[in-house]
Amino acid sequence: MPPPEAPGRFVRANGIRQHYLECGRGPIDVIICHKVTAGAETWLEWAERLPADYHVVIPDLRGHGYTDQPESGYSLVDYARDVTGLIDALDLARPIVVGHSLGARIALHLAAFHPASVRGVVAIDPPVSGPGRRRYPYSLDSFEQLRSEVEARGVDALASSSSSYTPRQASLRARYALMYSQSAVRESWFGFHLESVHALAARIAVPALLLYGERGVILDDEARELVQLCPALEAVRVEGAGHNVPWDNWPVVAAALTAFVRSCEASAEIEAADVTRDPIVAERDRGDDHARDDGPADDRPERPPLPHRL
Repeated sequence: MPPPEAPGRFVRANGIRQHYLECGRGPIDVIICHKVTAGAETWLEWAERLPADYHVVIPDLRGHGYTDQPESGYSLVDYARDVTGLIDALDLARPIVVGHSLGARIALHLAAFHPASVRGVVAIDPPVSGPGRRRYPYSLDSFEQLRSEVEARGVDALASSSSSYTPRQASLRARYALMYSQSAVRESWFGFHLESVHALAARIAVPALLLYGERGVILDDEARELVQLCPALEAVRVEGAGHNVPWDNWPVVAAALTAFVRSCEASAEIEAADVTRDPIVAERDRGDDHARDDGPADDRPERPPLPHRL
């Protein structure tokens, strides 16, 4: 049975035809990258609940949904170039990139290697397997098993995958479980073990937020290690959540995400003000040793407190 007509728009970026959804018309650009075997529509319900001043773009990643599905080319480099191509094609202004699972790894890669393209990143339960690390807890066969079960049982196959899905969410998840390239899943899964998230973390200087489920794919010690590697990274454990963190505890995810976006916006305003300051005044304020005095700590913008901060 052919898939239904694409619900969104298409743009050609990084040499492929990318399908994406949009919601909101505000000035704050946000891109959301889904997990492996999923698609843009699976995130739409959450995106529509975000503040009205967001402009949210949700692409189908290459090899998924309605986006082109090349035979090969599913490394983090490939995925990240797709996103930067999308940013340029849609003329987005240094968006905040939010990613879940595979999408979270893409977000971290963007922060590490394309910092000028993003204002900040939110990584939700990224696989932290890699060279010298423990294996990803889900086998490659498990993805094909899910596809076979969806083909045989339809939406009912999702009951064992997550009890947090609403009927609408389960229906979308089941549809996209039949719309991905096997090459995409295979190469991405091997990438979980060959591409190091820890090496990415050590390079990141832009603001970054890690949200991981209490029962997700990241252990507390692993989250702490990532924070130690990356001073720009803040980690929040989401209680009561498994790997599908937004579906398991959306209120905590939404609160943490919106607080992070406010923080990024405040930092951007300060940077813009510094750029437009009178250069003579700026030189005077730096002093003879060029050490800048930012005033009392209480006057500096701080991120709003987040629950279970590491």
